[in-house]
Amino acid sequence: LGRVAASGSVQVRDFMTIHPGTAYEEVMVLDTAGDVVLSTYVLNQGVTFADQGFFQQGSSGPVARFTRYPGRQNEAGQYRLVVAEPFYGENQQEVLGVVAAVIRPDPVLALLQPTMGLEGVQTYLLDTDMSVVSTSALPSGSAQATVLQQAVQNRRGSDTATYRNFAGTTVFGYYDWNPVLQQILVAEVPQSAVVGRSLSAALTSGLVGLLTIFIAAFA
Repeated sequence: LGRVAASGSVQVRDFMTIHPGTAYEEVMVLDTAGDVVLSTYVLNQGVTFADQGFFQQGSSGPVARFTRYPGRQNEAGQYRLVVAEPFYGENQQEVLGVVAAVIRPDPVLALLQPTMGLEGVQTYLLDTDMSVVSTSALPSGSAQATVLQQAVQNRRGSDTATYRNFAGTTVFGYYDWNPVLQQILVAEVPQSAVVGRSLSAALTSGLVGLLTIFIAAFA
């Protein structure tokens, strides 16, 4: 069995080397207890991920999680996209374990970049326990907004609303439930920034109007 596992691990590592475009960092097989029995990163074999969401949810169906992957090759605790899915015996009632792939985070990080042209915008993911998932230095906390809680409960939803965010700031927010990640993508701008910009635009428009009237009257 050990030889078979080693051979399988080498074959998958070779595939990852030949096809770097797959963006895989690690592929592993976990048993029903959450222990890694086979991994392309040998030092992770024997490690348990029983308490991790990707294993718990991946035991019952396909799932993708953007999370701080706790594998031994990720000692810095950086975010990774972890995809997991159960594999079966003779039927889908006989779950033999979970296959998981650790993927570079670039596709998700691209969604969380600052919005050009808008100051103070914060973009982050919200997990199903209402905790904030972000690569930027956001204050710690969990979301309390009713609209976001409802989106998590319903596992769907996309809208804009005004609410107090996890840091207690009143914001104009856009949120969208992502069925693949099972998380909410949130983009928020402080209400004060929006109001300030609106007032600035209104004042500028008013001054231009007054100047136009003055010039007309002078002419």
